[in-house]
Amino acid sequence: MRISNNMLTRNFLLNLESSLSRIALLQDQMSSGKSITKPSDDPVGIQNALRFKSSVAMVEQWQSNASEALSYMNTADSVLGQLTSLLQRAQELGLQGANGTNSENERKAIVEEIGQIKDQIRSLANTKVGNKYIFSGTDTDTEPIAVDYSFQGNTDPVLFDIGNNVQINVMVNGQELFIDSNIFNNLDELETQLSNGDAAQISAAAEGVGQNVARVTAIRANLGARVNRLEAVQSQLESMYLNLKKNLSEIEDANMAKTITDFTNQQNLYQAALAVGSRILQPSLIDFMR
Repeated sequence: MRISNNMLTRNFLLNLESSLSRIALLQDQMSSGKSITKPSDDPVGIQNALRFKSSVAMVEQWQSNASEALSYMNTADSVLGQLTSLLQRAQELGLQGANGTNSENERKAIVEEIGQIKDQIRSLANTKVGNKYIFSGTDTDTEPIAVDYSFQGNTDPVLFDIGNNVQINVMVNGQELFIDSNIFNNLDELETQLSNGDAAQISAAAEGVGQNVARVTAIRANLGARVNRLEAVQSQLESMYLNLKKNLSEIEDANMAKTITDFTNQQNLYQAALAVGSRILQPSLIDFMR
């Protein structure tokens, strides 16, 4: 087969074009830090990368949900701690008021403080996270405890998606906590009996408030168990996220050391091809290419 000058020229140009395309690809990889700069670079790799990106986005959403859920529960736990302290103080005041040595003014001061505790508990019951009431169930726009101390929310669970078909209920039931346990009624009764001055009745009313303390403690323990579960899920999500990002990086990210070496080698090959071509082909063509 006769090799013509045109054939040499054509093959030379094809090889140069291929080399330049390879140099351009390596330049893109170095500038972007990615081994895949367009779908045609690695169709299978692109599909795998898209799958991992979808999984990463899903895990990020679960992490965001878990963070918001934890904010709800940590706030509720803080409220329950303050509520316990207020009820314990009310119980102490009741026992103090049952002491027959109190003067009428001292008893009035105790009654007044009980009233302030009641108002403070209502304020705690209407605590928000952001613009959402945390003790109103799913009716988060409605103040749970009204001015007359009635419950206005609902008892529907507040669920957050924190995994594949995994949800957690962040709600502390406001109806159960503040109304069914008779917190406000028991404080009213304590106020009434302190005003009446009957030591036995005052002690009984104080005992009722003490039962509220035990009830709040139990509710707080239940919440604490859910917090522990959520924190464990957060740890699992973090591990999942890191593994997915690592897998995605292995597909997408360029090995910079290898890429730079390949780029240098490709440049050397390109220059060598030009040098060889200049000896074989017509000088006018090589001059034009330069």
